[in-house]
Formats: sequence, structure tokens, C-alpha cells
Amino acid sequence: MATFQVQVEGLTGLSIGTSPTAAELAEYLKDGVIDVTSKVLLLRPQDSEQYMRGSSTTATNSLDVGGAKIISVIREAEADGDTDGSTAWRECRKVPTYMRSRVVDVDSLYFASKYNPVYLINNNGAVNVYPIPDGTNDGFRVYYVNNEPKGDGVSDTLAAGHTTIGFFPKDKVYLVVIYASIRSLLNSMSAVDISTFAMTTVPPDVPTLSIVVLESLDTDHDATAPITTVTPVAGSSTYTGSAPTYTAPAVGGDATELSELSILDTDNVIDEHADQLEFDQWFATVGHFLEDEEDNELAAAQAEKSIELDENDVTFGGAIGTSLEFLYCSSDVVFVTGNVHVNAATTALDGLQATMFTGTGWS
Repeated sequence: MATFQVQVEGLTGLSIGTSPTAAELAEYLKDGVIDVTSKVLLLRPQDSEQYMRGSSTTATNSLDVGGAKIISVIREAEADGDTDGSTAWRECRKVPTYMRSRVVDVDSLYFASKYNPVYLINNNGAVNVYPIPDGTNDGFRVYYVNNEPKGDGVSDTLAAGHTTIGFFPKDKVYLVVIYASIRSLLNSMSAVDISTFAMTTVPPDVPTLSIVVLESLDTDHDATAPITTVTPVAGSSTYTGSAPTYTAPAVGGDATELSELSILDTDNVIDEHADQLEFDQWFATVGHFLEDEEDNELAAAQAEKSIELDENDVTFGGAIGTSLEFLYCSSDVVFVTGNVHVNAATTALDGLQATMFTGTGWS
């Protein structure tokens, strides 16, 4: 695999040596490792173990891990953990610093034994483990997110000539190379003396316009306005007849005026076939539904039929837009309200005003 220097030169087209130097590129690579690690774990903290680094077994407290994020701490339980990795180690749980005195007090519920050890973070990020190790198979190890970028061999500090990154996932190495390439380009740009640049303002060339000739496909020019011819209508085409005469619809029956409304031919009989055309009895039918049948809905339907026939029918007293409402108040009281609009030219108003609605019809 190509070294990081070769990869950066391939991406940027720069020659590493002056701007930037190999040492500067190494620093950009280290910064890239820290930047990628922090950003990835900010989004995916569950991936911490991919960046994990472990300390060696330590027999004294105050282990400095440079303020790195701690993943886990384990402690030996009176057995050599370096040779017996299956039974010697006990996981330490984290406690706050104010528990420092309680975890060593044998009378406290928070006392930490060798089978239930604890750890806390001391000043400057140092790690302390309890029970306090004394070097008799009670050392501890700390596993944390690596914050010291390493190169080839894991123990070597990351450099431009390396090809791998220790404690770092391989699928993220290309991000570090891109980061270092961007920083190298910025370094190269900063070395350019812009005072040596000269700028001359040149106006744009004047465009040349060619003459466009329009040629018609026929003998007439395209610019000629069309000729419109108007032909007058011949006298024989003029209509000279008269308008058709309107004949108002007529309704069969004996009565022809509103004042001729009558009672039913037979008391309480409304379904006589011969009387169906006698519209002069229709309002008497309304009264029958109200007073005898006590059915407001049938009365309203019959009144609606009578009113619809009455509208615009000059043969029926000239009534136009008649609107009546029948309210059943009691067994012998019916309240009738509404309007009867008539043609004053064809209706005897005095007779209409004298017409009254009774229980058996109009009078």
C-alpha cells in the first residue's frame, strides 16, 4: 500500500517537502485521526470499541490516559491476570469522586471488595481503582478511546511515511487522507505571494451582427397585410315574419277563477277519479288533511301541489308565486299564513280580498 505522503500527493498534485513539509503532513494526519474519531463517535457512540486502546497492567493508582473516553476498567482478584485471563479479572464499576472514602470503609454499604472493585476519575483525568492495588496480583487495566494516533507497528507515532493507522478502523483511513490533503492545499496556498499577481482589465469584444434577409415561399411578401373582404347580407335572407303567439297553459275542471274554489263533492272523500281534475277542490283537500286527518305532512304536500299549479297560471285567478304555510294549532284551529301574488290586470282584487279559507275549503 502506498504511504500517506504518496496518497496525499496523488490527490493534491503537490510535492511534499517545502509547503507542506513531511513533518507538517504528519501533524495533519494526526489531526485527521482525532477529528474523524470524535465526529464518528458523536454520531455513533456504540462504535467506541473500534477505536479502543488498552493500557498495560498497572499496580499503582493515578494512571494517566490523557483525558480519553474510558470504555472499561478491570482489576486482578489476587491472581496474575497476565497469565490467567479467564478467572483473574474483575470488572470495575465507575463511582463519583465523592465516594472515595466510602469505597474503602469496610462498614459502609459502598465498600469495594476485590470481587466488586470500583474506579473513579481523579484530577487531570487520572484513573484510580479500589481496593487500592499494592502490587500483589491486584493490578488493573484501562481500555479507552485512543487519543494518540499511532502508525505502523502500533507503537510508532503516526508519520507521513506510514501506511497504516493503529487503533483505528481501516474503512475510515481514507477520511484521514482527505483531511490531510485539504490541510496541505491550504498550506500551499498560504505560501503564494499574491502581491506578485498582475491583473489587466480587458473589455469584451464588440459582437458583429449579420444582416438577416427574409425570403417568402410564394410571390407575396411576408410583411404584406392580409386583405379582408366584407359581403353584405342579401335582402332575401332577412326574416320578416311575426313572433309566435304565446298560449298560457290551461287546467281542466269547472272553475276558472280563484274565487270559484269549492268544497269536496263528497265529505271526506279525496280519491274520486272523476274529481282529480277539479283543482277548485284541492284547497278543500288541504283542509280535510288538517282538520279530519290531523296530518300536517299530507296537508303540506297537497298545498305544495296546489301552489305549483297556481304559479304563472292566468286561468286560475292569475296567481303568480303563491306561498302559503298551514300550521295545525288544535283540533279545530288551523293557522294559515303566506302570500298570494296575482296579476292585477286579470284578477278581481275585491273578490280575492273577500275570499277566506274555512275548514271545508275557500269561500
